[in-house]
Amino acid sequence: MSSQQWYKTCMEGDFEEDIDVQVTVASLCLKDAEEITKGIPNAIPVQLDVSDTSTLHKYISEAEVVISLLPALSHYCSNCMY
Repeated sequence: MSSQQWYKTCMEGDFEEDIDVQVTVASLCLKDAEEITKGIPNAIPVQLDVSDTSTLHKYISEAEVVISLLPALSHYCSNCMY
């Protein structure tokens, strides 16, 4: 099921349509993030290289919730302050 199909399925249910949620989808390849967010209101695609710690920290600090699909070892940062 594509992200657009999933969104339509959710909106056909008993979900409130005026929920104030913004989703940022980050990928190393911007084209992938754009494809995932296509047609979904309040979804923002961004290109992000997780080895670029300053940009990574910027996006994480702006979020209330972070969901990562990276392997667990990719989450370790020896110089990070959480």
